[in-house]
Amino acid sequence: MNLNRSFRQLVVDVTDQLLLRKHRSVLVLAGRSDWCRESAQEVLSIVLSGNSRACALWVGKNPVAGSRAVTAKQSVHLLGTESHVLFIDTYDGFNPDVMAALSGTLVAGSLLVLMTPPLDQWSGKLDLDFQRTLVELPKTDHAENEPAGETLNRSAFISLVSESIRTNPDILVVDQGEPIPPFYPTVSDRPDHPIEVPESANGGCQLDMSDCCTSDQAMAVEAIVHVVTGHRRRPLVITADRGRGKSSALGIAAARLLKAHQDRLGPGVIIVTAPRFSAVEGVFDIAESLLSGNRIKSMELQFANGVLRFIPPDEIIRSRPKADLVLVDEAAAIPAPMLQVLLEHYSRIAFSTTVHGYEGTGRGFQIRFKQTLQRLAPGWRLQTLKEPVRWADNDPLEHWVFNALLLNAEIAPDDQLSAINTETCSIELMNSEQLLEQRSTLKQVFALLVQAHYRTTPGDLRDLLDGRNLSVQVMKQGSVVVATMLVAQEGGFDNDMAEAIWSGRRRPRGHLLPQIMAAQAGCIDAPKLRYLRVVRIAVHPSLQGLGVGSRMLAHLMETATANRIDMVGSSFGATVDLLQFWRSNDYRILRLGLTKDASSGCYSALVAQPISVDAQILITGICQRFRYQLVEQLREFWKQLDMALVVELLKEPGDFGCSVINEQGQLDLLAFAYGHRGYEQALPSLRQLTLIMLADKALYERHEHADVELLIAKILQNQHWSECGQATGLVGRKPLEQRLRAIFASGLDTLELVGRAVELHSRLSA
Repeated sequence: MNLNRSFRQLVVDVTDQLLLRKHRSVLVLAGRSDWCRESAQEVLSIVLSGNSRACALWVGKNPVAGSRAVTAKQSVHLLGTESHVLFIDTYDGFNPDVMAALSGTLVAGSLLVLMTPPLDQWSGKLDLDFQRTLVELPKTDHAENEPAGETLNRSAFISLVSESIRTNPDILVVDQGEPIPPFYPTVSDRPDHPIEVPESANGGCQLDMSDCCTSDQAMAVEAIVHVVTGHRRRPLVITADRGRGKSSALGIAAARLLKAHQDRLGPGVIIVTAPRFSAVEGVFDIAESLLSGNRIKSMELQFANGVLRFIPPDEIIRSRPKADLVLVDEAAAIPAPMLQVLLEHYSRIAFSTTVHGYEGTGRGFQIRFKQTLQRLAPGWRLQTLKEPVRWADNDPLEHWVFNALLLNAEIAPDDQLSAINTETCSIELMNSEQLLEQRSTLKQVFALLVQAHYRTTPGDLRDLLDGRNLSVQVMKQGSVVVATMLVAQEGGFDNDMAEAIWSGRRRPRGHLLPQIMAAQAGCIDAPKLRYLRVVRIAVHPSLQGLGVGSRMLAHLMETATANRIDMVGSSFGATVDLLQFWRSNDYRILRLGLTKDASSGCYSALVAQPISVDAQILITGICQRFRYQLVEQLREFWKQLDMALVVELLKEPGDFGCSVINEQGQLDLLAFAYGHRGYEQALPSLRQLTLIMLADKALYERHEHADVELLIAKILQNQHWSECGQATGLVGRKPLEQRLRAIFASGLDTLELVGRAVELHSRLSA
């Protein structure tokens, strides 16, 4: 099958024009798979004829000759690298996360080549990539939930992408068997202007800003340097879309500061941290090129008597190394609790993050971390890089990716919320067709989900539109979206599947609640019940704290009851605020994960509220089991669990197995409190009284915060004496043990003493 000369000329004209304008764009090849591959090979030959060393990336199976195959896992590690043409073969599946990530590697003058079936048929074709993530439905649900025929595979998400292609005049679509579309070159309107270099605010640090590509980047470098030379506790936050030279600004600033250190005007130790070294390798490359320093390791650069060193976030938090400056890149991909620890420990620190990154996390980071900054460092500053470095403004590829994947979706502005009465807002269940028809609602819904969660990706947009067991509840007034909730229907399996899940032989995708209850809580009948799981709940920031989220949950409970659902639950990264929110809505805590979740940096909590009698019986048993396990696991798995979180968990209603302390236990407490018995001999009784004191709000509030921390750290979490003195300011076992004796002497007043303990307490306390 020969491609005619007009196709070759079209590709040549397009790439020439892109180079002239310093832009990138999209070429869609729509037709049969073999025709798409032959056309792609022709495109690559034209690219290589102009640049024999061009990097061509291929997403899909069987890459054409001269291209490099890239898997989804590999795509993450290519962030920060450069490519000259990107081929995405959608016949092997369309992964929006991969496309968003790799599109950022394309340099000016490059093409993203998308190979698809005819666009009007694409949404009806089975997508192999999405098929791997499809939720497994119970056998009984297939008939009622799944339509027959080709519509089974119809994708609302692909319909959204297809429409974004057809309605975008900057995208060229070549349809198999159709005439080659015309191309009309335009004159470049990119202005050539000198960089406006700001006056240095860095005192003795004389910076050569000629290394910067844009005035935005120059200002960012200036701001980073000022973190070191200015007042302490003035952290910097740098935000930018991809391709704005954010990481390069970190490298330039690090080089300038290390050079200044020769005259003792800059920092000696600069630590760089990020989710992975590959995300900041460019920082070291830039600094090395400007300094001619000694790269003794890939992750360490020495210059004179200064050093630029990469350390992973968890290692920094564990070892707390000394640093004159800490640079945190891709901060949005680091769990918020870890960022807070860094902010509290280091007085000179800069955070940078991508706003519309492939993870879609930057906006959520900026909104949520801003609250932490305001509380801990109110003098923080924000620097935004807007002007692109690697391509020109108004880049067609960037515009299309943002629009197609809703990366630029925004929540309703605050001025539209002022007149809204949340009590009169409607709550409705919306399917994917309705969301596509009401595009403004879809954009607001997705924007709310992004700002409420750190790890919202383009793949989450696809799940929202195409998830087989997902539904979207939207609260709005008129056209303004106030809140949204993403809900998954789970469970409903037969006996055989329930037993297979319980034994660990099967893990049906998309059924989190029944799997956790069966495989980890040990409830063999749990998979047979029907669940609604709140996957995400997001309320407009201007209306948070007004009961909107609680109203959404109440409406969901009404829906669940009407549809004979057994229970409603959720799983989330446990914080005190979230646990209090769910408990205030009558949800019980069923489980706490044994390890921290990688995305949230928190232990995952499982909560649920029963509806049916079977669910009530199940939850009662699980709650009792969790209370007993909590006491034991605090000493094993949760030794470093946040003190406030421990107190919140102990508020869970019910018996922790310690409500009554017998006469011998009371005698042991008296003996310890008044110095007649050692800590180890009295420990079982000490643990009982500690649980009683902390679980009772009135008793808990009688004690100073430092005493509560000591009780939790030593009595419940069994931390070493050397780890327990931070809150009290005491050092060593002897003073800490004396403090514990005083606490328990006071705590004895809360007990109803029996037998000889009554007489002894009266005599010893006299």
